[in-house]
Amino acid sequence: MVDNTKQSDEEVLSFKCRVITPLKSVFDGEITDLTAIGESGEFELQPRHEPFLSPLKVGIMHISELTVDGDDKVTTLAVHGGFLDMNGEEVTVYANSAERADEIDLERARAAKKRAQELLESVSVNQGEDSPIDIDRAQLSLLRAVLRIQMVESQNN
Repeated sequence: MVDNTKQSDEEVLSFKCRVITPLKSVFDGEITDLTAIGESGEFELQPRHEPFLSPLKVGIMHISELTVDGDDKVTTLAVHGGFLDMNGEEVTVYANSAERADEIDLERARAAKKRAQELLESVSVNQGEDSPIDIDRAQLSLLRAVLRIQMVESQNN
């Protein structure tokens, strides 16, 4: 774990970060930077950031850790909603779900994308009829599947 030492009396190098879901702790460590997508768009947190609370949209979160040799190690997570609480000294992410690229089943994500696209296409074909399909849920499923596919494909490149 990186010590939260100061270069000078004013400059803090890192801050505590936890990413938790209802099922597990996904990340717990000292970081130097975090970027995520909130309701108002993408934002970045650094040490000594002012207190900040934001709902999170489905998107990619980048967490930078300072390693012992001074290099940055970046952890990338697919975050599926939730909220983030920064108190100025530490940040806690309460995610509905969060996963690393190596935890994603690519074939399952592709199948989910196809199902969601088919559902949304069937709604557009039957516009004049009352549809039993929850359009918002299908759109969210499509967004999550696309995010998962992007995560895995970006790790493979």
